[in-house]
Amino acid sequence: MRGGRRLLVAKNKLGKLITAYKKNEQEISQLRHESFTCPECNEKVILKAGRIKVPHFAHEQQSSCSVRQGESAEHLNGKIDIEQWCQYRGYPSALEYALPEVGQRIDVVARIGKTTVAFEYQCAPISLEEYESRTNGIRKAGFMPVWIFGVQYLNALYNHSFRLSPLMKAAIMKEPPFKQPILLFYSTPQKRLTILSQFFSSKFKCFVQRSHLSLQKVGIETFQNMPMNVPLSSFKTYWLKEKQRLRTMQRKHISELDKRFMLMLYQQYLHPQYLPACVHLPVQSSYRLLVPNYIWQTQFLLSCWRQKNIGEYISWTEALKSCNELFTNTITTQHSTHSIHPLYEYLTLLSSFGYLKKSPQGWVVLKHPRFPKTLDEALVFDKNILTYFGETIMKKRSFFLQSMETAIK
Repeated sequence: MRGGRRLLVAKNKLGKLITAYKKNEQEISQLRHESFTCPECNEKVILKAGRIKVPHFAHEQQSSCSVRQGESAEHLNGKIDIEQWCQYRGYPSALEYALPEVGQRIDVVARIGKTTVAFEYQCAPISLEEYESRTNGIRKAGFMPVWIFGVQYLNALYNHSFRLSPLMKAAIMKEPPFKQPILLFYSTPQKRLTILSQFFSSKFKCFVQRSHLSLQKVGIETFQNMPMNVPLSSFKTYWLKEKQRLRTMQRKHISELDKRFMLMLYQQYLHPQYLPACVHLPVQSSYRLLVPNYIWQTQFLLSCWRQKNIGEYISWTEALKSCNELFTNTITTQHSTHSIHPLYEYLTLLSSFGYLKKSPQGWVVLKHPRFPKTLDEALVFDKNILTYFGETIMKKRSFFLQSMETAIK
């Protein structure tokens, strides 16, 4: 379990919880004459307070407490910053809240409205399995988990490109007060919160919107009023490169998944450079898939859409059956999210482009996509469809997503 030699909270001999960093110099001087124990293991802990370091408690070296592994100053100060933010906003809060029933200690617990929120500030590396276990423990306690990651996790961010590891895929949150999928990161030295949103995943990376805010300027309304737009020029440039990578894919040095994809195309006398521009479109709801967009979109095109005549219907059952096995390979989220199925979003996109038309029976085929004859022609088609995507779909993103959610309900 993650914890530390350093504790911010300890019990005195009367069983009262004492928060060291909140005490002034005179109170610290008095506390030096008292004895304290760890709230979790009940072993003796020592008060540590100096002119530079944050006042805290520490286990003795020979301690066998499960929370005695090293804890960084970044993590210690980050917990304090989060609790002080809660107090500044008027939310009742507690540091290092123990959950004995699941054997966990939460960094900060706060009551926000009618919801008890468990803030976990994660600076050290953590496995997906441990993340899932800790999140499940928080859920079982009836709390809403909010994970905030340290700045080292932002090493995967370059401009608007972010490498989505399985851990990051699982950690994306979309539940009140978050109106759209987000990831949170905090820099203790800068007192700055970084918000990543608008995840348009490709293969290993995704295009993201990023916001950097002073922690004191962040409120619940920050997450409720987040814009749905992305910088269109950067987005178009990013996705054109993604399309170009797909079209110039070579058989050498590719994954087993891509080898099967190339074999599927070969059996249809196709190559990635000759796929229609409507393949590998940005689909925001696909960020938890472990299969790239271009694979399942191609399979839907070849095994379902292209098999229909103009004017015929594609039912949702037919569409899903055509590539359903590809959607089983996903990262399971520990957050209670309401998300649109990636294929449904893709069908809605195709309807916006005039390929299909939504009807009570499903989708009417209005036209089939055009297969380019050369790589140069394919790249022109890609540029045209992404220009339309940016100028038409992205500018009406909020309406577009709301219309899909309404249709699903």
